[in-house]
Amino acid sequence: REFSDYSKDDLSFVETEIKYEGYIEQTRAQVRQMERYENLMIPTDFNFQKLSGLPIESIEKLSAIRPLTLGQAGRISGITPATVSILAIHLNKKNRDAESKNVACVSSRNFDVMNKDSNNIFGEGIGKYD
Repeated sequence: REFSDYSKDDLSFVETEIKYEGYIEQTRAQVRQMERYENLMIPTDFNFQKLSGLPIESIEKLSAIRPLTLGQAGRISGITPATVSILAIHLNKKNRDAESKNVACVSSRNFDVMNKDSNNIFGEGIGKYD
């Protein structure tokens, strides 16, 4: 088909879609990120004052209100998306650190069990612990 086969409204709509496609996708990505953040738990003993890069006003509000999730923190008046992002980075880092410690503990425990005179990972020879 030729361009002349389409109405001016149809062509205008397609032009607008093409022009703003990048912005629309960026907004969709931000929405997906906020959905992931919505239920990210903030530990009850989390010390907001130790976070570097946050405005004093944000630290005061977060410390006073003590939101339970990152989603709740983002809905506090005066808490900016940048503050939520900084908080998310710290929470994700804290979660990764905790997960790696748990994996290390499990790994070392398995290593010990496998080396205590056991013949294989299925537990044969485990009676030799006495």
